[in-house]
This record gives sequence, structure tokens and C-alpha cells, in this order.
Amino acid sequence: MKTENRIAVNLIRYYQQQEALTANKEEYTDFALALLNSKYTYEITKLRILLNEKNPKRLQEIDSKRANEITVTKGIEYISSKPFK
Repeated sequence: MKTENRIAVNLIRYYQQQEALTANKEEYTDFALALLNSKYTYEITKLRILLNEKNPKRLQEIDSKRANEITVTKGIEYISSKPFK
């Protein structure tokens, strides 16, 4: 069974890969984009369940950090009218 830290690291990594995929979606065919996105979604869901079983507070920390990062990034994009990369 995976340790809590390994689960958290993998979860963050899959979130980052999914965000990178979304940011570069024009480089992929629709089929490849859907396939990769579904793989990331599946892995994220699986890892979230595992982490929630081991340490729900750690999952909340990751969710809070991601929510704050998304809010800041979207705010910068809104103000500058340019995508933030």
C-alpha cells in the first residue's frame, strides 16, 4: 500500500499534468485529449479516495492550496486579459 506522502505527491503531479494538458490542448487531437484527460481524471479520483482514507486533513490542505492557486491565476488572467502560464 502506498504511503500518505507518496499518494499526495502523485495526486499533485496528476493535477499538474492535467492542467498542462488543458493549457496545451491545441497540440492534441480530440481523441488523444479525451483519452489523456480521462486517464488523469481516473488517477486523481483514485488517489483522492486513498488519501481521504489515510488522512482527510491532508486532502483538504491540497484542495485549499489548489483553490487559492486557481483563484490567483484566474484573477491575473482577468486583469491582464492574457492567459497565465
